[in-house]
Amino acid sequence: MIEYIYLSWDKNKLFGYEKIKSFDRIAQYVEYLKKGDEFPAVSVKKIKDNIYSLIWVGENGDGLGGHKRAIAHYIANKSLKCVLVGKGLVVPETDKISIKDITLEI
Repeated sequence: MIEYIYLSWDKNKLFGYEKIKSFDRIAQYVEYLKKGDEFPAVSVKKIKDNIYSLIWVGENGDGLGGHKRAIAHYIANKSLKCVLVGKGLVVPETDKISIKDITLEI
């Protein structure tokens, strides 16, 4: 059974591993959110209470992500729908970055 959780930005912290993302694409996602669109869930692993990480490499060795969706939800101040996974590699400590600190490139 898939377990969905909703991360709220005032109660939870989410880390990723990509330090720069495209402003234009994120802006599009924010507009979709404002119109009421929903996005597929982002795969995350719980690190400890209220701290989560995007999955770097999934169970099957596939690269996962969700940075753009996470940033757009953060900017729009909307809870982020996530799938809580038990397996998968998370961001190495030296490479992790808080979603709110990722640079948007024009």
